[in-house]
Amino acid sequence: NSGSGLNLFGYMDNACSEDSEMVYCSKENTSAKELQFDTTTIGADNLKWLFGKDLIIFEGNVKMRDRGNTLACDKVVVKLSKENKRTVINEILCSGNVDFKDGSTQLLCNLLRINFVRVDGVNELEKAIAHDSLRLINSPEDEEKKSVLTAKRGILYFMENRAEFHENVKIVNQSATLDSDKLFIYAKPIPAGDKITAPKDDSVPDRIKINDKLELDHIDAIDNVVVERPNDGDFSEKAYGNLGVYTVSQKKIILYGTDKTPPIITRGKNILTPRENGKVVVDLEEESAYIAEGADVEIRDRGKRK
Repeated sequence: NSGSGLNLFGYMDNACSEDSEMVYCSKENTSAKELQFDTTTIGADNLKWLFGKDLIIFEGNVKMRDRGNTLACDKVVVKLSKENKRTVINEILCSGNVDFKDGSTQLLCNLLRINFVRVDGVNELEKAIAHDSLRLINSPEDEEKKSVLTAKRGILYFMENRAEFHENVKIVNQSATLDSDKLFIYAKPIPAGDKITAPKDDSVPDRIKINDKLELDHIDAIDNVVVERPNDGDFSEKAYGNLGVYTVSQKKIILYGTDKTPPIITRGKNILTPRENGKVVVDLEEESAYIAEGADVEIRDRGKRK
């Protein structure tokens, strides 16, 4: 097909048919090799096909496109299977400078495993498991409102619109910093015809776009949760709890404790401790933290708390 801008140089099957999977080489770079699977395309400088093991290895400047998603890395190993005489992708193993983009969201790491599932005859992204130097960046139209999540490992469940992150989890944005052992992120579909725009001023957004189809709903942080709002000098505010719930529409983070360890607030050297069953509310829009559902508050000078 001369109109495609690609030169055909090989077939996977012995006979050419409309069900054959083809390997292409772009005219612009004759060393680059590109492979098409339904709506998923993978290209690289070098390609090795292990027919007996149903594996394809891409190395050097690897690029992958899957509808609205793009991926770049140093090496990709693709695991294949046969379904109704067609070759489909079961799993993709990516390594080295992995850069996965989905709308306003960007995932960076050094090792990424992507699983596919067949839905109504079409390969769909099922989940992605990321390890090593993991960074998840949400970049809205206003660059100053960018948020960055780091963790040791994470799992993105594409079909369930959720993600989870484990070990040394941290979120940093212009309003606050959140640390925890575990973090669970939940998204929801954007209604048809709806449009999310970032606030024109410095106010906290009540809606956060993830991609063209999803927006952030809420986040649950679990175990050793710390929320910090930096201030000048030694007056930084920190809130501690066992569970932190951030609901985007409310623009608040609510921290809960346990029966033995209540949530607390520190302001500089002062510590505010709520009564039993009290909770801490961090209001991102008002830039304040306060005790709720606990009338007795004790303020003590106990030095710096880290």
